[in-house]
Amino acid sequence: SVGESDFIHKSFQEYLAAAEIYREDDWGFITKKAFQIEWYETLILSMGFASNKKAKKVIQEILETQSEESIVIASACADNTPSLAPSVRTTINTQLQKILPPKNFEDCKRLASAGEHVIPLLTYN
Repeated sequence: SVGESDFIHKSFQEYLAAAEIYREDDWGFITKKAFQIEWYETLILSMGFASNKKAKKVIQEILETQSEESIVIASACADNTPSLAPSVRTTINTQLQKILPPKNFEDCKRLASAGEHVIPLLTYN
């Protein structure tokens, strides 16, 4: 219809939603959606816009749930935040140690979504 745009590929929608979160400075919104799969890519993309302070707050709030899922999501957020403080990365690595090494194939798949910085933490015995 006139004055409306449709996007065939969901990535456009996710990117525009992430940009809007940044523009509106509405980090609480995406933090509340962090555990909803349909918002995962928007969360990850929004971290690319986030300042160190905003990213730290989002990641800390995600980690407050203290679940394996929260550790993986926080790790993926950190992996996509260009200017994240080293102390936050240290906190995430400490949390990752709690769920390493993976115990089964499902754990491996979950950890694969945590980001590339997990690779050095993996050991082979």
